[in-house]
Amino acid sequence: MRMKIYHVLLLLCALSFVGCIRDEFTGKEPETHEEVLLQKAKAWYQENMDFVKNNPSTGIDVTHLILNWDHKDFMKNQSGNTIISIPIEGDIRGYKTGALNVLLTKEGASLGVFKLYKESPGSTDMAYYSGTGQLIAKGFYNAEKGTFLPEELGSGISFKGGFTEIEEVVINVPANPGTTIGAGNSGPGTGGIGNGGNPSGSGFPPYGPGWQAGGGDNGNGTYSGNTPCGKTKNRLVDPNIKAKINELKTQSTQGGEKGVKFKADGTPSATISGGDHSVDLGDKTGYQGGYHNHTPSGIPMLSPPDIDQLLGFAKAQPTSNPANVNNAYLGMVAPNGMHYVIQFNGTYQDAIKTFSGDDLKKYIGNYKDLYDLMLIDSQYSSDHLTLNNKGAETLFFDILKQMGLEGKVNLQRIETNNTSQNEIVQNINLDSNNIPKSTPCP
Repeated sequence: MRMKIYHVLLLLCALSFVGCIRDEFTGKEPETHEEVLLQKAKAWYQENMDFVKNNPSTGIDVTHLILNWDHKDFMKNQSGNTIISIPIEGDIRGYKTGALNVLLTKEGASLGVFKLYKESPGSTDMAYYSGTGQLIAKGFYNAEKGTFLPEELGSGISFKGGFTEIEEVVINVPANPGTTIGAGNSGPGTGGIGNGGNPSGSGFPPYGPGWQAGGGDNGNGTYSGNTPCGKTKNRLVDPNIKAKINELKTQSTQGGEKGVKFKADGTPSATISGGDHSVDLGDKTGYQGGYHNHTPSGIPMLSPPDIDQLLGFAKAQPTSNPANVNNAYLGMVAPNGMHYVIQFNGTYQDAIKTFSGDDLKKYIGNYKDLYDLMLIDSQYSSDHLTLNNKGAETLFFDILKQMGLEGKVNLQRIETNNTSQNEIVQNINLDSNNIPKSTPCP
């Protein structure tokens, strides 16, 4: 199977959504697209470097790469995207030449990749590395055919059917990956998303909590059963909760995160404004759970800080009944109809588990790196721009296990019936092959 490299070598998402950046040398606002691209490429590079200084990469040390910004070049790929290519000079870990390639998405996010060549010009071994130095792919570049044959993919992820010959879109030499997607940290969720380590072995490690179903309609618009299904269905038909969820769905398409907390009777807090890719729901005393939105440039799945906030809600539940802890929940809505809810399924003892700032940094990094690598595989991303449901759910279960909460948090996907507009609650579980499977609530 042949795939264009910009549909395969999907790299790490931008460290942040960079807004208007002033020229660091002239103090003037960039005017042309090339000037904007140059300034955002510098910002992307600097933020990756800052991140790596505090979170050392397990790949190459990109802080030692020397970029010659004075010899930058602008080119267009086959899709018409303008790419800035900045040559790398000096020692680049056994490679003779290399470059940083960066482009902008239609939303204005900076996306990039380091490309390293053993020899140049001509056919040679080459490798793609993320903005934080993680290996994306390593293989052989055929300059005559303009193809790249990967022999190794980051974190042991492999394409089904073996190696894939990938057409590379080239305008100038050295080769440029066409629409390369991402490098850095474009974070959804409370606390945002970062970069870090990798899963071990080939494919993804085993993981996954079990699920409990139940909770049929009573006939009066509410649902019976003290189960994940019944609890979520009742919340979705509560007019106060429903109105706030709709508000957050609208916000998800505009950029910037907001959140809302809900009491047990559905009474909402005031809407809480957050940052570009995070929102702190604050003191959870007196509240059962909450909802927040992710953004177009974020990951459409609950992140490690989101899971940590769920523990906060669990610890805030009344201790008069041990089962109260299982009323804690946190919902997330994102563009393109993505809507997930997590519920706490452990005990109070499980809920008092704490994570330090360094712990969360590590999990955020692992989460983000795995997300970026999963974009490569078509089973997790059909357009290689964002994860599908299978990819997002696989990502969630993996980080949940890493955080030591396997079996302590339930995951549900909320879908909307296109005909009736009714919401369908799907319980998500992993089968014996560690593949997420959905079971509709009755």
